[in-house]
Amino acid sequence: MIGAVMTVFDNSQAIQPDALAKNMVLLEFAQSWARRKNTTPVQFALAWVMAQRPWIVPIPGTTQYPHLIENSGAPQVRLTDSELREIDAALAQRTAYWANCAA
Repeated sequence: MIGAVMTVFDNSQAIQPDALAKNMVLLEFAQSWARRKNTTPVQFALAWVMAQRPWIVPIPGTTQYPHLIENSGAPQVRLTDSELREIDAALAQRTAYWANCAA
């Protein structure tokens, strides 16, 4: 076999060059906030989701124990009302490309 194995994600609109560049902006945003909160980007993202409403509970999937441990740290990340407003204002100016793709 020569080359990489094709996957169902190879033709995904979310990872095409233009979309990937746009989505990298969101990754950099999460990385910036993670540094600010002294946490990981994954923990920051999960904490933000949990902060949206008390009944919203993200269910991240993982097949690796270290990722499970990382994910379990998200509830310890506290976002103030002021930080949430700042994050929401910044996110309103950005769009995750895959959010607009048909499933």
